[in-house]
Amino acid sequence: MHPHKARDIVLKALHKTARTPSYVGSLCLTDHHGQRHLFEGQGSPQQKQQSTPKAHMHIHELSVLTRFLMEGQNALIDDYQHGLWDSDNLLQLVEWVLRNHDIIRPNILKHIAPILWGKMLYRLSSSRDKNNTRRTDTIPPMGNDFYALWLDKGMSYSCALFDDAHESLEQAQNNKYRHILEFFGDKPLRLLDIGSGWGSFALHAIRHAQHHVTAVTIGQEEHAYAKKRLTAYPDHATLRLQDYQDIDGCFDGIVSIEMCQYVRETHWNHYFRKIRELLTPEGIAFIQSFAFIHKEDMNRYHKNIGPLRLSAHPESVVPRIPYPATFLRQAQQEGLVARHVMHHGTQYGRTIQAWLQRFDAAYSSLQQMGYPDHFIRLWYLYLASWGASFCAERSDVIQVVLTRHKA
Repeated sequence: MHPHKARDIVLKALHKTARTPSYVGSLCLTDHHGQRHLFEGQGSPQQKQQSTPKAHMHIHELSVLTRFLMEGQNALIDDYQHGLWDSDNLLQLVEWVLRNHDIIRPNILKHIAPILWGKMLYRLSSSRDKNNTRRTDTIPPMGNDFYALWLDKGMSYSCALFDDAHESLEQAQNNKYRHILEFFGDKPLRLLDIGSGWGSFALHAIRHAQHHVTAVTIGQEEHAYAKKRLTAYPDHATLRLQDYQDIDGCFDGIVSIEMCQYVRETHWNHYFRKIRELLTPEGIAFIQSFAFIHKEDMNRYHKNIGPLRLSAHPESVVPRIPYPATFLRQAQQEGLVARHVMHHGTQYGRTIQAWLQRFDAAYSSLQQMGYPDHFIRLWYLYLASWGASFCAERSDVIQVVLTRHKA
C-alpha cells in the first residue's frame, strides 16, 4: 500500500470517529512534514476544551501508517520501539484509544484496546522476536537495580493509595500499607505475606505494628534484598524462598498484594484453598489484585497472549488478570467469605503516572546500565498502556478481606 493512501485511510477513519456523538477527548496527529491534524468531538468550544483525554501523536515516517494498516498493532509497537513515532503523553494517547475503541472503525483498530497491554508483555517476554532486527537476549537482566531507578524508595511494585493531590509516591505506598494493617487491629499477630517481593509490606508491618511476618517469595533477587533490609528484625521476620503451595504453618492473618494474578485461573481454587488452610479459625486474609472490569476484555486478553514467560524472570508468568465475579466465586467455593470488597482503579492510574515520570527521568541511567533505547522505549510504552487501562476505566484494582466460612 502506498504511504499516502494509508494516510488518507487513517485520516478518513479518524474524521468519522470524531463525528460520532459518543466520541470523547481529542487527538492531534502531526505527520512527518509537521502538518497537524486535529480530531475534536462535537460541541461548543468550552465542551471541546474540557473533553479529555487530549492525545498527541507525532509520526516521523509516513511508513508508520502503512505498516499499521498492513500488520496491525504489532507494527505500531515495533515502530514506537525504534523511534518512528512519539507522543508527548503516551498514557493519554493510549487512554484515548481505549475510551474511543468501540467507535473506531474495526478494520483500523480491531481489538487493540483489550490486548495492547498483553502485546507489551509479549514483547518484553520474548528472548528473540522474529519481527525485530535486534536481539533482546543481550539486554542486561531486569534485576533490583533496574526497578530501583523508578519505583519508590521502599521498592513497592503495586498500586499505591493517594490521600490528596500533593502526596509523594512514597507517602502513597505507605498509605496502602497503613490501610491494610487497619484490618488486623492493634495486637501483634503472626502474619504471612504471600508474594512478598522486596519486603516492603513486611518492613512496614514490623516497624509500625510489631507483627511477626513470614515473607514468602520465589524471586531470588527480591528475597536477597528483603533479607538484607529485614536483618535488623530477627525476632519479627522470617523470610522464605518458597512457592506459596509449599507453605506450612498457621497464621492470624495473610496478606497477598498483587500476587494472585500470577496464578493461573485454573489454579485459583488451589490458591484460595491454601489460604483457608493456613488461616486460624478467626484469621483474616487481605488480597489485592488488578482485574478487568469487562469480562469480554478478560477473555480477549487471555486468548491473545497465552502463558508467556518473562525472559528476565523465568519463574514468572504473564498476569492472568481475573474478572472479579469469577475471582470471588472461586474464593467462596473454597470456604472463604468476602467481608469487604474495595475498588481503587483510579489510584493505579495515578501510581503508574508517577512511575512513568520516574522512568523517564531515569532514561540516561538506564542507558548507562546497558539497556538499549528500543528496550527502554518498549518498557515505557508498556507502563503507559498499563496505566491507560486504569485511567480509561477498563481495568480496576480490587482489595478483598476474606475470612473462613463458619458452618
